[in-house]
Amino acid sequence: MVIPSKLICFEEVDVSTLKIPEKKTKEEKGREHTCNIVNNTKVLDPVQVFHFVPASTTRENNNNDNSDDDSDDSDDSDASDGTWESGTAIKLEGTRWRVILPGGKESLVAQQELLDKRSSW
Repeated sequence: MVIPSKLICFEEVDVSTLKIPEKKTKEEKGREHTCNIVNNTKVLDPVQVFHFVPASTTRENNNNDNSDDDSDDSDDSDASDGTWESGTAIKLEGTRWRVILPGGKESLVAQQELLDKRSSW
C-alpha cells in the first residue's frame, strides 16, 4: 500500500520585514461597502439612499412659501449645513438608477454619480 505524503520544510522568517496593509479608515470601509452594494444589486432591486439638500435650497423653498417674511438670510452658511432626505433607488438596465425622493420627486442617476463622493448622494 502506497501512502502519499508531502514533505514540508519550515523556514524561520523575520516578521518585522513583512509588509502589512494599513488599516482602512471608517470612511474607506463605508465607501467600499457602498460600492459593493451598488455593484452587486440586481436590476429592479430597491436600495435605500440618502440625498443631501443644502440649507440654502431649504431656505429658498421656505422663503418662497413665506413671501411675507422679511428675514435676513445671508449666504455665509457652512457647506455642511443642510438636511439628508431618505429615498429609494431602483437599479435599471445598464448603469442607470431611478431615484425616488420624498414628495414623489424622481430622477435618473448614473451609477458613477451615486458613487461619486463629491455628489450629494
